[in-house]
Amino acid sequence: MRRLIAALAVLALLVIPVLASGQVFRSVRHPRNFAYYKATTLSGAVETVTIQQPASGARSVYLQSLTLSTNAATTFTLKFDGTAATTIAGTVLALSRDRAAGAATVWHSSNVGLGSTLHTYTMAADEEMTIDLSHIVMLGDGTAKNISIATNNVTAAVEITFNWEER
Repeated sequence: MRRLIAALAVLALLVIPVLASGQVFRSVRHPRNFAYYKATTLSGAVETVTIQQPASGARSVYLQSLTLSTNAATTFTLKFDGTAATTIAGTVLALSRDRAAGAATVWHSSNVGLGSTLHTYTMAADEEMTIDLSHIVMLGDGTAKNISIATNNVTAAVEITFNWEER
């Protein structure tokens, strides 16, 4: 019986510090969530926001949602896998507790290539729309693995928010 108690005490001394550190099952309990928000006022112009995989070191990007708002009638087009965007880099907001940097990059006023159209959304003035993107996953390396939302040529105040998780 003494040996059992001693073995349990040693085990507790080894396991408790690991559990207390929060390192066990980190990726399951604390997924890495990110967001990008862009507010812009357009005057007869187009805004394009792109989330893009890096050339190397990519993680799987699980898109969650896209929120759009506008103060004038606007058409938004959601596209994927255009040629790589190279301008203008945006700042990704890390939402996870550990604030780890994401692998995916974000571009606004993006020069991403045409890609394939997923959907076109027509919105009235002073409308907000949240789109469920949970069925879209970007896997693997390659800057041509991307998703973009673009306005039509419009005069409007526009807000675009992407949310995603990386694993």
